[in-house]
Amino acid sequence: MLESLVPNIELKKYHDDKEKNLKRLREINCLLAIENEKLREEVKKWVQLTVNTQRDLDETKRKQLEQEKNNDSLNTKAIQVRKKNKRLLRNIVDLHEETEAKKIIVEVEVL
Repeated sequence: MLESLVPNIELKKYHDDKEKNLKRLREINCLLAIENEKLREEVKKWVQLTVNTQRDLDETKRKQLEQEKNNDSLNTKAIQVRKKNKRLLRNIVDLHEETEAKKIIVEVEVL
């Protein structure tokens, strides 16, 4: 009868070892799940940071393009003002020459 109990004892020991292993694996699984959740949160933070950074870059590029358009517009206006100034200066010179010519004519007529 003792011989028939030995396999049962060994089977019980085997079963107990399996239960311990299963319990240990469940504990490890729980720890890994916690670590996995922490990593998920960390990844979410990095993704959000990346999205925000990309959004900031896009906004900066948009503002830069807007500034370039404004600069182009101002440069165009500056060119137009320079042309107008040249034209006005030529008109002033022409008027000055005309005035000088009239002075000479008046002086000649007076003499």
